[in-house]
Amino acid sequence: MCYIIKKINFDIIMDLQNTIVLIVTIVLVFFAIKYITKLVFKLLILIVILLGGIIVYQQVSDTNMIDNVQSLYCIEGKETSIKCECFVMPILDDLNSRFSLEEIDIMKSQKIRSNTE
Repeated sequence: MCYIIKKINFDIIMDLQNTIVLIVTIVLVFFAIKYITKLVFKLLILIVILLGGIIVYQQVSDTNMIDNVQSLYCIEGKETSIKCECFVMPILDDLNSRFSLEEIDIMKSQKIRSNTE
């Protein structure tokens, strides 16, 4: 009889302990989700601001990606001729094969489109 009472008390204590652990876990998960979503939201805002700044800079500046890359890597006498031959020239050849010269000139004035192509 005494054994049965001890077992019942032990089961009640274990149920109480499991309930407390469950409540603490739910509270911790709530705070973790709260802080993680704040962090993700702040990072998302930062990324949007940086991308907006890059787009505004490209629209305001008087340069385009096609001429910048060509003037940066394809100047004679520089040590970067491998970059020109392996990276820049294939890109320029691809653009010349897909677009006419008029379309490329229009693309150079549309800076966002020239970056995506």
